[in-house]
Amino acid sequence: LSSSATLIVDANSSVTIKNLPIGVSYVVEEQNVDNNLYTVAYDYADNMIFDGTSSGKWCKATITNTRNTGKLELKKKLADGTTVPDNANTKFESHVEASPKVIGDFDIYEKGVKQEKKAIFTDNGANLEVPADGSVVIDGLPAGVKYTVTENLDSESDYVIQGEESVEATLENGKTATAELTNARKTGKLTVSKSVISSVPADKTL
Repeated sequence: LSSSATLIVDANSSVTIKNLPIGVSYVVEEQNVDNNLYTVAYDYADNMIFDGTSSGKWCKATITNTRNTGKLELKKKLADGTTVPDNANTKFESHVEASPKVIGDFDIYEKGVKQEKKAIFTDNGANLEVPADGSVVIDGLPAGVKYTVTENLDSESDYVIQGEESVEATLENGKTATAELTNARKTGKLTVSKSVISSVPADKTL
C-alpha cells in the first residue's frame, strides 16, 4: 500500500512533518516544475527511511531549484553605406531591461573572449557598450525572462537609430538570443560658392 500528501514549501524555507511511522520509505518529489526554467536536484538524507534505530531522529529531504540560464547577444549593425571613423574604437551604449527584473553581475564576452568588466543588472536594468559593427554576449542570464534592448543616444550624437528603436528577446535554456540594432550616421548638406573678381568679362564663365 502507498499513500501521498501534498505540501507547499516556499522558496528558501522548510516544513516539518512530525509523528510519521517508522520503518516506512518516504519519497519526495516536486510537482508542476517548469523544466525549461528550473533544474531540480534532490538530496535525501538517511535515504528517507525511518527504522528502529532512527526512531526519534530527524530525516531530511533537500530540494534545490536552480534557474536555467542562456545567453543574450547585443549586436550593433551599421546601415548600408554608413562608415564610422576608427571603427575598432567606436562603441554605442545599449540599455537592457529585464521583465521580470534580474539583479546581479554577469560575464561579458567580445569575440569569444571573456572581459574583465561585468554586465551589472540593477532595478533599472543594465547599460553596456557595444562596438560598431560588432557584438557583446552576456552569459548566464536567467532563462524565461524577456529582455528589451534600447540604445542610449542623445541629441548630440552623430548617429541615429534606423528601423526599430527597441528589440525584445526571451531567453531559452542553454540557447543564445540575439538583439540587433542598426545605426546610420547623420547627414547634412554642403554648399560650395565661388565668386570671380576680374575686369575681364570672359572670366565670368569660369
